[in-house]
Amino acid sequence: MGYGVGIAIREKLLEAGERGVVVADLFKDMKSKETSATYQSFSRYCWLLKKLGFIEPTGEMEIAWTGTDWGKNPSLAKRVYYRMTPKGREAPIYELSLIHI
Repeated sequence: MGYGVGIAIREKLLEAGERGVVVADLFKDMKSKETSATYQSFSRYCWLLKKLGFIEPTGEMEIAWTGTDWGKNPSLAKRVYYRMTPKGREAPIYELSLIHI
């Protein structure tokens, strides 16, 4: 993933404010313009941001729905919203940009 992905994630999360953003939605939004990464590498990048204390779950979750031949069914996975932490908001942009997978 390129250096601009960390900056783009930061901007999207700051724009979302306290409500936060679901990683899958963030990936869909960025897929067409910012990155050619797979969802697996993108979610790992977000996991690293969480481990470093730059992002955190908001506590809000939704049921994830999967489409099947029989209609939509709830998935076992939950859609978790994430927001920037104070540490993430105050971090120099280069710290978010230098993380590589």
